[in-house]
Amino acid sequence: MNNQDDFNALIVAACDKILAAPREESFDGLLNTLLSTSNSPTAWSLAQSTWRAVEAMLSTPSTLVICSSRTRAHYWLMMSSHFYGMTLPTLLLVRNALAEARQIGTSRLVINGLKFLALHHQYRFDDAGALNYLCEGIELAHASDDSVHAQLWNNCGTCFMDIGALAESQRYLRVGLQVAAQQDSVAADLRLLHCNLAWSLAQDGNWVGARQAAEKVLALDPNDQSLADGPPLASALSLLVLSNVGFKNAVEARQILTRCVPTISKLVPSKSLADFHLRAAGALVEIAEGESVGALRRLERITEDARRTNNQSVFTEFVFMLATAAAHLGRRADSNRYVRGVLLDMQRNRQNILRAGIHDVEATAETTSEVESFLTRWAVAGELSRDPTGRHCYRVGALAAMLATAAGHDTEVAARFEVAGRLHDLGKIANARIRNIVAPEDKFAHTTAGADLIALSPLRSNLHAIEAARSHHERWAGDGEPDGLAGHAIPEAARIVALCDAFDVMTQPRVGRQPISVDQALAEISACAGTQFDPVLARKLINVVTHLQSLGGDLASHLEQDANNSTLQQARERLARVEGQIYAAGKMEAVGA
Repeated sequence: MNNQDDFNALIVAACDKILAAPREESFDGLLNTLLSTSNSPTAWSLAQSTWRAVEAMLSTPSTLVICSSRTRAHYWLMMSSHFYGMTLPTLLLVRNALAEARQIGTSRLVINGLKFLALHHQYRFDDAGALNYLCEGIELAHASDDSVHAQLWNNCGTCFMDIGALAESQRYLRVGLQVAAQQDSVAADLRLLHCNLAWSLAQDGNWVGARQAAEKVLALDPNDQSLADGPPLASALSLLVLSNVGFKNAVEARQILTRCVPTISKLVPSKSLADFHLRAAGALVEIAEGESVGALRRLERITEDARRTNNQSVFTEFVFMLATAAAHLGRRADSNRYVRGVLLDMQRNRQNILRAGIHDVEATAETTSEVESFLTRWAVAGELSRDPTGRHCYRVGALAAMLATAAGHDTEVAARFEVAGRLHDLGKIANARIRNIVAPEDKFAHTTAGADLIALSPLRSNLHAIEAARSHHERWAGDGEPDGLAGHAIPEAARIVALCDAFDVMTQPRVGRQPISVDQALAEISACAGTQFDPVLARKLINVVTHLQSLGGDLASHLEQDANNSTLQQARERLARVEGQIYAAGKMEAVGA
């Protein structure tokens, strides 16, 4: 059976059968039907009503029984909705599935639940939250020597790649490769790890390493390939061809394409992301051969097709290919105009995803602090490509609270200013996954985007946070962004956060920028008082910083206490701990050794 309507009818009928008699064997029947479609081209276009029928069945009280088949059906829904571009189930449903897995007590079900709960957070741009669940899964898989151990390291690597932490991405993908080698993992796991490592290296400018990793994807046992191998094979092929564009080797690019496409195309459904990668590889070969304008326009159209799938991570790969090819042709300006146009068009979709994330946390959070933590993770992720430590927003928040206190506010109000400082760059999350490729044309767009997100969230009553997000790039003299406010027309929260933000950026290491001394930064703030900064608050900030210096120790240590306990820092420590345990047990060589 290969008719799309028949597949829809089968799945809906299986759901109806479960509702009529919710037994475990009924769930097995549905699961078998779902799995039979998972690698079929028709699965890419199942009706939305079919997906809703599955989700409604899984959340119906009569089906709330503890059985492994039901839980696996939950997982299939999560996985498929992600890969096929559907709306993910609500966070509550995903958490319920994991809770059921814990009650069943089977470690593999728990690990899969953690993996898919992480996937949900990753789709909502909450990569730090995703890492929290992946760490638990890695710890459990390591303890039980589960074969999915390598897959979890792969997912960690993609999380760090998504938020621009490329060095960490490469580190943990290599850990995954070494774990996979020790466990004699299937070729599919190795292909995926090598493929993701290749893209991370390419985005980091290491074309030699990227080429080697991509070649390993294509070289792995050609007799051990299935439909699941189509995406990494096609992705690696397009990257390998792209590297030849960079090396100006058109002949080899054409040879690779001719040798690989006939085999890979058999594993790739039409109009899938893997199909787009194959088409992109063809366009890139023509670019390498000098047929520039037409091939570049075709690559733009393929990128547009990829955009419509709503798979943010893969879309980033196509944007990267387009930007790299355009630069090779000396047409970066044309490419940047196109890419920025695409990004503007994507804002509505991104905002919808972000709003859905806010809706999730509003529905499930029990305290305001949970909401603050969630939004702070977004703020950290949006800035991580410039601040790899993930501590900038915490320092700004802590300093903002101190400055608010110095300005005469009580403890409760100062706490609101601290939240405002942490969330001031929240709007950057919308473009976090492409900032390493092309800079947004409007570098102040994050101000209004961040204010809008806070206004939609359960923190909407914190006007200081909304005002700081929107107006922290305003200038005392009135020549700032986005509204050109001047003097006391600029909200106080924005004036305070602007000072703290500028001081931290000047005194802490940033990607592409060396810090200056505290004394130099204070001198700069003093010089800009009355033009860029509120002159009264500028003097108070100087006093606050001078007092912190008198306490001794590193200045940042007085401002980073909460950063040390953040979700991202805890995830980093847990990953390093498991990596150390693996190394100590002699199961692999130290990464980078």
